Amino acid sequence: MNVAGINFGARHADARDSSGLFGFVNVRAEMYWRLREQLDPGRKGGATLALPPHPDLLGDLTAPRWSPQLSGIQIEPKDKIKERLGRSPDVGDAVVMACYMGASAGLLEHYRDILRRQQEAEHGEK
Repeated sequence: MNVAGINFGARHADARDSSGLFGFVNVRAEMYWRLREQLDPGRKGGATLALPPHPDLLGDLTAPRWSPQLSGIQIEPKDKIKERLGRSPDVGDAVVMACYMGASAGLLEHYRDILRRQQEAEHGEK
């Protein structure tokens, strides 16, 4: 297994959103925004990513609020998200990190396997 560290507070000075208009306060904001762009059905060519059903995933990915700053797009602190959700958005964070690191295909395949096994267990199949 390859492991790569992510410095969430670091800033890529030249990173821009798909429109080229907005930068990012830090890598964390860039990661969340990139996933947002991949999931946007209104973008040219449509969404480039589909996510599996998961009981926490939708809440985890829709809870973070963002704001425009002079230095770029900023995602609110994780503590604020935890307060609103009543839990840590760990599943959403994992998806955001995996997609940012280019591992989305492997992650989605992993979820498909989990869902297939759950469905087989529910229906008594093997």
